[in-house]
Amino acid sequence: ATISLPNICMLEFSPCGDLLLAVGFDEMHSIAVCKWKDRSVLYSSVSTSRVAYDCSFLGQGGSRFGLCGDGFIHFWDLQPGTASNCEGSYIYERQVGVFGNKIKSSETMTCLTSLPNVANDDGDDEALAITGSGSGVLYVWEGRSCVQSIPVGTCGSITRLHVPPPPSDKSNDDIVLCVATSDGRIYLFASATSTISAVRSCDAINLDTVLELKMSLSVASLGISGPLMLNRSCCIDSICLSPAGEKSKLLVGLWSSALFEMDVCSGTVTRVITQCHGDSGGGYNGAFGCDAIDRLASLTGLAANPIDADELATAGSDGLLCLWDVPRRK
Repeated sequence: ATISLPNICMLEFSPCGDLLLAVGFDEMHSIAVCKWKDRSVLYSSVSTSRVAYDCSFLGQGGSRFGLCGDGFIHFWDLQPGTASNCEGSYIYERQVGVFGNKIKSSETMTCLTSLPNVANDDGDDEALAITGSGSGVLYVWEGRSCVQSIPVGTCGSITRLHVPPPPSDKSNDDIVLCVATSDGRIYLFASATSTISAVRSCDAINLDTVLELKMSLSVASLGISGPLMLNRSCCIDSICLSPAGEKSKLLVGLWSSALFEMDVCSGTVTRVITQCHGDSGGGYNGAFGCDAIDRLASLTGLAANPIDADELATAGSDGLLCLWDVPRRK
């Protein structure tokens, strides 16, 4: 199914797979929380006039989400007793992120995600938000405050972060964080401890001692391209990893509009889904063909359904929200 919405620039599934968060490319970056199966909007509002780069649900449910961009991060918390299935029934309270002395006020937050299942002092489930930056540094947020900075070591900027759903076998060496960069590199981090809850120790945030680099991949030599090449053909815009450890598949979306599946172990492409957004015919097969010229749209958003790995949603600069059946490439 394809839903036409004006000026979508990013979107994200909730961990349960029922809700979809969408951000508009209008002047105030309008946001909407949608129950996509019913095509209903549960919450909508404006956010900020600053340049926005990423949005994400934070934690296991749809009760918290965030938006980050040029020198800012905002958090929305669902107010108790307001959630129902009626259109427009959700009420969120927005809070502005506090940079403190960990970040320069001019730092660009390029991407946003969270590590779930972190137990706080009261034993409640609480997610730590993580942002990537234009300077190649990861920042950790507790509540609305920045509490830690972690350099990744990339020569480029961090363009995308992804936390895959937890595996069923709870093994210690499964990938818990994927980091993508503007120079076409993907860094896969595994947990160095038995649980992510070990991120807290003596009330201090020790994320860098919990994560260890498992492997790194490069898309620069894969030969995947789209009609929008220019000088950003290897810039990774979106990544998603299925919850099956190193035997799983990595879904990669490039700024050039190419969307493909990689084998994590070998680093090879196993399936090209499309090389032109909006092309439901199975892929772009030529250089500026007769009808391809109408589909020169960059890929601006990608979200895989955490419940069904064969379903994913993409958004493009053509204003289309596309729902994909991955095995059929439709």
